[in-house]
Amino acid sequence: MTQVAVVRALYRYPVKSMAGETLTEIELGWHGFEGDRRFAFVRTNELVGMPWLTASRCPDLLLYQPRYANGDSANGLIQVQTPDGLELALSDARLAERISHVYGAAVHPMRLDSGIFDQAALSLISQETIAAVSHETSRTLEIARFRPNIVVELLDGRPFAEDTWVGRRLRFGTALDAPAMHVTERDIRCVMVNFDPVTLEKDATVLKTIAQQHETCLGIYGSTERKGSIRVGDIISLED
Repeated sequence: MTQVAVVRALYRYPVKSMAGETLTEIELGWHGFEGDRRFAFVRTNELVGMPWLTASRCPDLLLYQPRYANGDSANGLIQVQTPDGLELALSDARLAERISHVYGAAVHPMRLDSGIFDQAALSLISQETIAAVSHETSRTLEIARFRPNIVVELLDGRPFAEDTWVGRRLRFGTALDAPAMHVTERDIRCVMVNFDPVTLEKDATVLKTIAQQHETCLGIYGSTERKGSIRVGDIISLED
Protein backbone atom coordinates (compact mmCIF):
# COMPACT_ATOMS: atom_id res chain seq x y z
CA MET A 1 0.00 0.00 0.00
CA THR A 2 1.35 3.41 -1.02
CA GLN A 3 0.14 6.77 0.29
CA VAL A 4 -0.30 9.10 -2.68
CA ALA A 5 -2.54 12.06 -1.75
CA VAL A 6 -4.68 13.89 0.80
CA VAL A 7 -8.33 14.87 0.32
CA ARG A 8 -8.53 18.67 0.21
CA ALA A 9 -12.11 19.30 -0.93
CA LEU A 10 -15.38 17.40 -1.48
CA TYR A 11 -18.22 18.46 -3.78
CA ARG A 12 -21.76 17.28 -4.35
CA TYR A 13 -24.05 18.43 -7.18
CA PRO A 14 -27.69 17.91 -6.14
CA VAL A 15 -28.99 18.94 -9.58
CA LYS A 16 -27.11 17.98 -12.72
CA SER A 17 -25.21 20.92 -14.28
CA MET A 18 -26.12 23.36 -11.51
CA ALA A 19 -23.56 24.67 -9.00
CA GLY A 20 -22.12 22.30 -6.40
CA GLU A 21 -22.11 22.14 -2.62
CA THR A 22 -18.80 22.22 -0.74
CA LEU A 23 -18.69 19.62 2.05
CA THR A 24 -16.23 18.54 4.72
CA GLU A 25 -17.58 14.97 4.97
CA ILE A 26 -19.91 12.82 2.87
CA GLU A 27 -21.10 9.23 2.62
CA LEU A 28 -19.85 7.22 -0.33
CA GLY A 29 -22.56 4.80 -1.47
CA TRP A 30 -22.83 2.30 -4.30
CA HIS A 31 -24.02 5.09 -6.62
CA GLY A 32 -21.35 7.62 -5.74
CA PHE A 33 -21.74 10.35 -3.15
CA GLU A 34 -25.11 10.24 -1.41
CA GLY A 35 -27.34 12.88 -3.00
CA ASP A 36 -25.01 13.59 -5.93
CA ARG A 37 -26.75 14.35 -9.24
CA ARG A 38 -29.96 12.68 -8.14
CA PHE A 39 -32.01 15.34 -9.94
CA ALA A 40 -31.89 16.91 -13.39
CA PHE A 41 -34.06 18.97 -15.68
CA VAL A 42 -35.45 17.05 -18.62
CA ARG A 43 -36.00 18.62 -22.04
CA THR A 44 -39.73 17.95 -22.17
CA ASN A 45 -40.29 17.81 -25.91
CA GLU A 46 -36.99 16.22 -26.95
CA LEU A 47 -37.45 12.63 -28.04
CA VAL A 48 -33.98 12.01 -29.49
CA GLY A 49 -30.61 11.89 -27.73
CA MET A 50 -29.76 12.51 -24.09
CA PRO A 51 -32.85 14.01 -22.43
CA TRP A 52 -31.06 15.94 -19.67
CA LEU A 53 -30.56 19.67 -19.90
CA THR A 54 -26.85 20.34 -19.36
CA ALA A 55 -24.75 23.46 -19.00
CA SER A 56 -23.23 22.82 -22.41
CA ARG A 57 -26.69 23.59 -23.83
CA CYS A 58 -27.68 26.14 -21.19
CA PRO A 59 -24.65 27.68 -19.40
CA ASP A 60 -26.94 29.72 -17.12
CA LEU A 61 -27.57 26.52 -15.14
CA LEU A 62 -24.13 27.02 -13.55
CA LEU A 63 -25.46 30.14 -11.78
CA TYR A 64 -28.24 28.28 -9.94
CA GLN A 65 -27.22 27.09 -6.46
CA PRO A 66 -29.11 24.04 -5.13
CA ARG A 67 -28.82 22.61 -1.63
CA TYR A 68 -30.54 19.86 0.33
CA ALA A 69 -32.82 21.12 3.07
CA ASN A 70 -30.96 20.82 6.41
CA GLY A 71 -28.11 19.19 4.49
CA ASP A 72 -30.05 15.90 4.42
CA SER A 73 -30.10 14.26 1.00
CA ALA A 74 -32.31 11.41 2.26
CA ASN A 75 -35.45 13.55 2.24
CA GLY A 76 -34.91 14.65 -1.36
CA LEU A 77 -36.01 18.22 -0.58
CA ILE A 78 -33.96 20.75 -2.50
CA GLN A 79 -33.97 24.53 -2.37
CA VAL A 80 -32.45 26.43 -5.28
CA GLN A 81 -31.14 29.98 -5.18
CA THR A 82 -31.62 31.63 -8.56
CA PRO A 83 -29.01 33.98 -10.05
CA ASP A 84 -31.05 36.98 -8.83
CA GLY A 85 -31.19 35.62 -5.27
CA LEU A 86 -34.70 34.15 -5.15
CA GLU A 87 -35.11 30.95 -3.11
CA LEU A 88 -37.36 28.35 -4.75
CA ALA A 89 -38.07 24.70 -4.11
CA LEU A 90 -36.87 22.46 -6.92
CA SER A 91 -40.49 21.35 -7.35
CA ASP A 92 -41.77 24.94 -7.67
CA ALA A 93 -43.21 25.46 -11.16
CA ARG A 94 -41.70 28.95 -11.22
CA LEU A 95 -38.21 27.45 -11.26
CA ALA A 96 -38.95 25.27 -14.29
CA GLU A 97 -40.55 28.29 -15.98
CA ARG A 98 -37.43 30.38 -15.43
CA ILE A 99 -35.09 27.72 -16.77
CA SER A 100 -37.41 27.00 -19.71
CA HIS A 101 -37.34 30.72 -20.57
CA VAL A 102 -33.53 30.88 -20.47
CA TYR A 103 -33.14 27.66 -22.44
CA GLY A 104 -35.84 28.50 -24.95
CA ALA A 105 -37.87 25.29 -24.62
CA ALA A 106 -39.91 23.46 -22.00
CA VAL A 107 -38.11 21.56 -19.22
CA HIS A 108 -39.22 19.80 -16.04
CA PRO A 109 -37.38 18.28 -13.04
CA MET A 110 -36.86 14.54 -12.61
CA ARG A 111 -35.35 12.35 -9.90
CA LEU A 112 -33.32 9.18 -10.39
CA ASP A 113 -32.26 7.49 -7.15
CA SER A 114 -29.18 5.93 -8.76
CA GLY A 115 -27.97 9.28 -10.08
CA ILE A 116 -27.77 10.98 -13.46
CA PHE A 117 -24.18 10.67 -14.68
CA ASP A 118 -22.68 11.14 -18.12
CA GLN A 119 -19.88 8.62 -17.58
CA ALA A 120 -19.18 7.55 -13.99
CA ALA A 121 -20.44 8.22 -10.48
CA LEU A 122 -17.15 9.52 -9.05
CA SER A 123 -14.64 12.03 -10.36
CA LEU A 124 -11.32 13.11 -8.88
CA ILE A 125 -8.69 15.70 -9.80
CA SER A 126 -5.60 17.06 -8.08
CA GLN A 127 -4.80 20.65 -7.15
CA GLU A 128 -1.47 20.23 -8.92
CA THR A 129 -3.13 19.22 -12.18
CA ILE A 130 -5.43 22.24 -12.12
CA ALA A 131 -2.47 24.52 -11.36
CA ALA A 132 -0.48 23.04 -14.25
CA VAL A 133 -3.30 23.56 -16.75
CA SER A 134 -3.78 27.08 -15.41
CA HIS A 135 -0.14 27.70 -16.29
CA GLU A 136 -0.57 26.16 -19.73
CA THR A 137 -3.58 28.36 -20.49
CA SER A 138 -2.10 31.49 -18.88
CA ARG A 139 -5.19 32.01 -16.73
CA THR A 140 -6.36 31.03 -13.27
CA LEU A 141 -8.78 28.12 -13.66
CA GLU A 142 -11.34 27.60 -10.92
CA ILE A 143 -11.96 24.15 -9.48
CA ALA A 144 -15.65 24.56 -10.33
CA ARG A 145 -14.86 24.44 -14.06
CA PHE A 146 -13.97 20.78 -13.70
CA ARG A 147 -16.92 19.78 -11.49
CA PRO A 148 -15.06 17.13 -9.45
CA ASN A 149 -16.38 15.18 -6.50
CA ILE A 150 -12.94 14.88 -4.90
CA VAL A 151 -10.02 17.31 -5.04
CA VAL A 152 -6.71 16.04 -3.71
CA GLU A 153 -3.22 17.27 -2.94
CA LEU A 154 -0.59 14.94 -4.39
CA LEU A 155 2.08 13.95 -1.88
CA ASP A 156 4.80 13.95 -4.55
CA GLY A 157 3.54 17.24 -6.05
CA ARG A 158 3.68 15.84 -9.58
CA PRO A 159 0.86 17.14 -11.83
CA PHE A 160 -1.25 14.58 -13.69
CA ALA A 161 -0.04 11.76 -11.41
CA GLU A 162 -3.67 10.66 -10.98
CA ASP A 163 -3.61 9.44 -14.60
CA THR A 164 -1.34 6.60 -13.46
CA TRP A 165 -3.98 5.35 -11.02
CA VAL A 166 -6.32 4.00 -13.73
CA GLY A 167 -7.09 0.36 -12.99
CA ARG A 168 -6.08 0.72 -9.34
CA ARG A 169 -8.04 1.01 -6.09
CA LEU A 170 -7.87 4.13 -3.91
CA ARG A 171 -8.52 3.88 -0.17
CA PHE A 172 -9.71 6.96 1.73
CA GLY A 173 -8.42 6.82 5.30
CA THR A 174 -6.23 4.38 7.20
CA ALA A 175 -8.75 1.81 8.47
CA LEU A 176 -8.71 -1.56 6.74
CA ASP A 177 -12.41 -1.19 5.91
CA ALA A 178 -12.13 2.45 4.81
CA PRO A 179 -14.14 3.52 1.75
CA ALA A 180 -12.50 2.79 -1.57
CA MET A 181 -12.82 3.81 -5.21
CA HIS A 182 -11.85 1.78 -8.27
CA VAL A 183 -10.33 4.10 -10.87
CA THR A 184 -11.89 3.17 -14.19
CA GLU A 185 -10.61 5.72 -16.73
CA ARG A 186 -9.34 9.21 -17.40
CA ASP A 187 -11.93 11.98 -17.49
CA ILE A 188 -12.59 13.08 -21.09
CA ARG A 189 -13.44 16.78 -21.04
CA CYS A 190 -16.13 18.67 -22.94
CA VAL A 191 -16.91 22.33 -23.71
CA MET A 192 -18.10 22.95 -20.15
CA VAL A 193 -14.49 23.59 -19.06
CA ASN A 194 -14.51 26.65 -21.32
CA PHE A 195 -17.06 28.48 -19.15
CA ASP A 196 -16.14 30.62 -16.17
CA PRO A 197 -18.56 29.28 -13.50
CA VAL A 198 -19.16 32.77 -12.09
CA THR A 199 -19.23 35.09 -15.10
CA LEU A 200 -20.08 32.51 -17.82
CA GLU A 201 -17.30 34.05 -19.92
CA LYS A 202 -16.32 31.50 -22.57
CA ASP A 203 -12.69 30.79 -23.50
CA ALA A 204 -12.29 28.04 -26.08
CA THR A 205 -8.53 27.88 -25.50
CA VAL A 206 -9.12 25.95 -22.26
CA LEU A 207 -10.51 22.83 -23.93
CA LYS A 208 -8.17 23.31 -26.88
CA THR A 209 -5.16 23.25 -24.56
CA ILE A 210 -6.41 20.15 -22.74
CA ALA A 211 -6.97 18.46 -26.09
CA GLN A 212 -3.53 19.34 -27.45
CA GLN A 213 -1.53 18.70 -24.28
CA HIS A 214 -3.48 15.93 -22.52
CA GLU A 215 -5.51 13.97 -25.08
CA THR A 216 -8.63 15.92 -23.99
CA CYS A 217 -8.43 14.27 -20.54
CA LEU A 218 -8.06 15.84 -17.13
CA GLY A 219 -8.63 14.00 -13.85
CA ILE A 220 -10.04 10.51 -13.42
CA TYR A 221 -13.36 8.67 -13.10
CA GLY A 222 -14.20 5.80 -10.79
CA SER A 223 -16.77 3.58 -9.12
CA THR A 224 -17.37 2.56 -5.51
CA GLU A 225 -15.45 -0.45 -4.19
CA ARG A 226 -16.30 0.01 -0.49
CA LYS A 227 -18.87 2.30 1.11
CA GLY A 228 -18.18 4.65 3.99
CA SER A 229 -17.53 8.23 5.06
CA ILE A 230 -14.93 10.33 3.23
CA ARG A 231 -13.59 13.43 4.98
CA VAL A 232 -11.42 16.37 4.05
CA GLY A 233 -7.96 15.52 5.38
CA ASP A 234 -8.21 11.77 4.68
CA ILE A 235 -5.01 10.15 3.48
CA ILE A 236 -5.45 8.36 0.13
CA SER A 237 -3.56 5.16 -0.51
CA LEU A 238 -3.16 2.96 -3.57
CA GLU A 239 -4.15 -0.54 -2.57
CA ASP A 240 -2.18 -3.47 -3.97
